[in-house]
Amino acid sequence: MPDNGVRTIDLTQLTTAEDLLGHDGGTLGVVPRETLALLLAASGAVADRLAELDRATSYASVLRPTWTALAALAPEAVGQQAEVSPEDTGSHTDPQSGEPVANAGRYTAFGTGAGQWAWVDGGGLGAKLSITGALQELSGPFAGTARTNIGAASQEDMDAAEAAIATKASQAAMSAAEAAIATKAGQDDLDALTGVVGGKADAAAVQALDVRTGSLEGVVQILDPDFSTFSYAVVDADGTALTIYDLEGQAVGGASEDADGFDPDFSEAIWAIVGQNDRVAQILRQDGSMAFPGGMGTDTYRVTDIDGDFSENVFTVVDQEDKVLQRIDRAGNVYFPASDQGEVSKPAPTVRRPRVHETLALDINHHVMNGQSNSVRSGLYLPVSDPQDVAFSGGIFLQAEETANTLVGIGTVSAEQCIIWNAVQQLKFLIQGSADYSADENYEDGDYVILPSSHGTSGANITDLSKGGSTGSYEDALHGVDEAVRLAAAEGKATAVQSLSWVQGESDRYDTAAEYKTKLQAMLADYRADIAARTGQSHDFVVLIYQPSGNQYSFPTGELVPNTIAQAIFEASEEDPRILVAAPMYQAVHADDLHFASAGGKLMGMQWGKVLYKRVFRGEDWRPVEPRRITKHSPRVITIKFQVPEAPLVFDTTHVVDPGDYGFTVEDDSGVVSIASVDLINSDTVRITTAADIGANPLLGYAYYGVGGNGGGPISGARGCLRDSDPTISADGSEALWNWAVTFQKPIPYVKGT
Repeated sequence: MPDNGVRTIDLTQLTTAEDLLGHDGGTLGVVPRETLALLLAASGAVADRLAELDRATSYASVLRPTWTALAALAPEAVGQQAEVSPEDTGSHTDPQSGEPVANAGRYTAFGTGAGQWAWVDGGGLGAKLSITGALQELSGPFAGTARTNIGAASQEDMDAAEAAIATKASQAAMSAAEAAIATKAGQDDLDALTGVVGGKADAAAVQALDVRTGSLEGVVQILDPDFSTFSYAVVDADGTALTIYDLEGQAVGGASEDADGFDPDFSEAIWAIVGQNDRVAQILRQDGSMAFPGGMGTDTYRVTDIDGDFSENVFTVVDQEDKVLQRIDRAGNVYFPASDQGEVSKPAPTVRRPRVHETLALDINHHVMNGQSNSVRSGLYLPVSDPQDVAFSGGIFLQAEETANTLVGIGTVSAEQCIIWNAVQQLKFLIQGSADYSADENYEDGDYVILPSSHGTSGANITDLSKGGSTGSYEDALHGVDEAVRLAAAEGKATAVQSLSWVQGESDRYDTAAEYKTKLQAMLADYRADIAARTGQSHDFVVLIYQPSGNQYSFPTGELVPNTIAQAIFEASEEDPRILVAAPMYQAVHADDLHFASAGGKLMGMQWGKVLYKRVFRGEDWRPVEPRRITKHSPRVITIKFQVPEAPLVFDTTHVVDPGDYGFTVEDDSGVVSIASVDLINSDTVRITTAADIGANPLLGYAYYGVGGNGGGPISGARGCLRDSDPTISADGSEALWNWAVTFQKPIPYVKGT
């Protein structure tokens, strides 16, 4: 048959079309694009999929206190979301994957039958405020009254409270919310409010919901006003007992009665420790100085020499060798057994090395932090080192909607219990010299005013925390920079960002090292450009970062899991000397799989402050304990020469449980190579001897592998036992701030910089 026209395959290919040709019942005609879209959405596979998605997203997320309660519930549609409270600490077998999982966490429906919920991760409520949990943790004689007084408010009051918090309300709105709760809220209402607080409230709003609503005031009358039945009390400057411990060591609350016999200077005190006979044992004055009107003894002994139950002591402070550093007896007498008469023993001073980096201290020195939950996590916190340091009136955890800020003394805002708070207190402690060190030669009294701020979002990945991300945390941080510039200019002062701290990585645990490093480097490039544009600073800032140790928790139980995020962070720090691994996280005590406990958070903050002091304030060439050279000497012998801030290196199995071979691993193309011995030679070198010859393409790892299903920290995390001997002591005297070796995996041989 002859070709009578243009073939359709020879026609021009269009990228768009206003309409299409169609055939209907023998009739050929034009089908407009809009008509085709309506037809596709009305019936067929596309319409069915849209209906399925609509059903899945139209149902509210389900909140249940336990997995058992959730398992009894049938989902309303596939894809519906649910959460189980972190108070359910048990575990179960996931009905979809067949793997053991934690009860607490987030779930998604994979069917519509009862119990067809698949565990997603341990996020959600695990990092949120739980009012119910806080109430259950109350103890002492007033606990029952406190729970009873938080009884049953009207639904209208509770709805107003939720709305105030959900929109991050003004102080007036928050006061109304607080009043609603104080006038008695039901458990169901409190549970609903908990979800709103956990998901949306900023730190200032949450602070307004504490128990200072009068619920406890009615029970303080039961406390013995002369403290005769209590062993220990902390009292404020008005003579009000803030914390009291009974003779059994149990905290029983605070009293409002004045105690007699206080030191005449007590009116100037921030707090005081008083003995059972109302005698003042120890005072912390507003200027930071200490007084011991109860006198100091000089007896010397070890813990093993003391009565096993410490029956004669209110409390005892001991060092790692069980040597008593301080004790206070029941009468309020203070003893420093390790000291000379009338003096407090001093630790070795922190090492100060030559300045090799240019530093620029200004009128106001801004230190910014961002990240996920550990950057804003509650915990133990240090007292203010210098009341001349400042904070935003909106608080340490500043957000973009908080615009009416002023600069206030740091001691006037709530002690935001996070890494950045403890970091700046440790930093200033080392700058000033305080009670334990000579003052830095580069510091004059009143110099180097610090402004800290932190802007993290719990459970967020790096993409959502970066510029334009869904959390707005990046924009919150830049708002803090803008506010610092505005307020400094109003006072005729100069300010600049001196450091950026990044506390994150847990939510990206499934990324490869290359994937996470690319995201991290892009985000930091945005920060550098945007901060310089706002402050006008020509000098750059240092980035401090940590390496998580618990990312293996969500992987199959028993599986050997590489810590790819820690590896990415170390590689980024090697490629950019402005990035410093302030610390790995494995030595910090953990409260759960991913979050450090209160003491662990305080330790991380003080380590952070030490690095800020050395690298940012002094300009020392500080680097962590990291490999400089890995050498293969024979088929079975390797040495690793480390960068060591303060020699010698030490294998410490007291503070970190040995995971085997002190955390070192050797691999080749055949798999894991068994290690026969790991030894320290010289002050900066580790020697590894393998039990078999090392094959092709060998790799050396340290703290690199975690075991699937295990949480982080010194007992079960991806970890190692290698540290240096830094003599720096924490600001509260409780910790030695050693530098622990970073997590890494490197080829054998390896030379830093190649």
